[in-house]
Amino acid sequence: MFAIPLKAAEGLDLGRSYFYTDSITDLPVLERVGEPRVVNPDPRLRRAAARRGWPVVDLRLEGGEAMPAVG
Repeated sequence: MFAIPLKAAEGLDLGRSYFYTDSITDLPVLERVGEPRVVNPDPRLRRAAARRGWPVVDLRLEGGEAMPAVG
């Protein structure tokens, strides 16, 4: 996991850090930061977030497709 060596090298406070993801594979990082953010999660991450009381953001249109990028 990249965040832990970076924390040590840069003196980062993970307790004050945000991490955004959509995948259950990032669960170890989410559990270490103070501000986990779950966006358009896969089903397993959605369940994990619900169990932990983390906020979940859905940025999908009706029908399930992702919103188009702006810019």
